[in-house]
Amino acid sequence: MSLFQSSKSLLIGGVCIAVACASLMISCTGGPDHTPSQIVQKWLSLYPKDLAQAATITSWGMRDGLSAEKWIDRIKMTMGEFQYIDGQVVTEEITKDKATVIVDASINSVLGEQVQREQFKLSIVENHWVIDDRSVVMVLPSIPDFS
Repeated sequence: MSLFQSSKSLLIGGVCIAVACASLMISCTGGPDHTPSQIVQKWLSLYPKDLAQAATITSWGMRDGLSAEKWIDRIKMTMGEFQYIDGQVVTEEITKDKATVIVDASINSVLGEQVQREQFKLSIVENHWVIDDRSVVMVLPSIPDFS
């Protein structure tokens, strides 16, 4: 084997190792560590009991450009009585780095208990799904308990 052939073999071997390492790094970093539905479920368990943690899964847009601290202060001033009791994901649609999750949420508010359909829009920021927008799509009729 000539010096040229051994150098060529070493170069090809080095390129193969570099490609293997790059592939391994990409597969390890992968995509976001939670699905959009999991982020929404986390929101339902945190909001409004733990606003500091809830803020960590929201975007600047969701907080109207406010820092987490200012957003929390604003929510506390305007919140009133509100609590999520339960929430069931109805649909989840993901398109590249955007997602929409529809949830039927049981809530307790000044109006009493009710079920409302909520739409969450999410995007990927720094390799994590975050909530960009939340809106109430409709209040669902309650089934009376005649027991």
